[in-house]
Amino acid sequence: MRLTIEKQRLVQALETVRGRGKYLTPNGLKSESLGNCVKIKSYPLGHTDQTSRSGWLFSNGTNEMYIHHWVDGLPTEQEDVILDIDRVLKHLKNMEGELNIDIGDTCKIEDGVKEVVLPTMFLHPHSQEIANVYNGVKGMFFAELSVKQQFKGVDVISGFNIRGSQLRSVMTSCEVVGSGKYSFTIDSGGVIISSNDMVERFSQKVDVAFISSTGKSEICITAPIHSAFRDSEEVNILFNSNDTTPFIALSPHTLLLRASYLDGN
Repeated sequence: MRLTIEKQRLVQALETVRGRGKYLTPNGLKSESLGNCVKIKSYPLGHTDQTSRSGWLFSNGTNEMYIHHWVDGLPTEQEDVILDIDRVLKHLKNMEGELNIDIGDTCKIEDGVKEVVLPTMFLHPHSQEIANVYNGVKGMFFAELSVKQQFKGVDVISGFNIRGSQLRSVMTSCEVVGSGKYSFTIDSGGVIISSNDMVERFSQKVDVAFISSTGKSEICITAPIHSAFRDSEEVNILFNSNDTTPFIALSPHTLLLRASYLDGN
């Protein structure tokens, strides 16, 4: 696999799918990440999975959460590789400008002056989960809320649009409660994002465009979903009031899925 990319664009893609933030653990909220492996897959123009878009898809995930980030470009072949995110970011600190990357048995990165060669990885620890999720979302794209979206053939009927900076502000306020559980509610009165630990509760009504086909929709999750999106991005939040579809956050370049939080699991 070969790609030419600006350093900051590569850093953004890697940090997005790393998903670093405050996660709920048995010992409370703890700064962790989604994982340190990234799968990069190239899609040439006209590929059957991406007929209207060409570039590289950076993805990472577990059995509970998935993030992918799209980088536009013109690869000539369909290929996929797996890299260690921290290992790459460590060396990118000392590089600048446009990077030429050649990935085969090893990963070679050069900026015209400096060159680094890194090992690749044979398998993502959650490769099957990533493949399963991708098959469920490959027809999903950022669009107006009125455009019907589906996850594995199931309509996602409720959602709202929010600026990345506004999402970050509300979520960081919810994190102060310390429960690590975040509820998203849509009803005729609008959209409310809240967190509750049975002693303290924070909630905020957000003034955003929304849709709901059921009168009231609600979902609870446990993840720092705001860390995957830039402040300047428009983000669609989509969900159903049940456990058959995950919580979905979607921007023009990034897609995040998180399993709902039910009965303490």
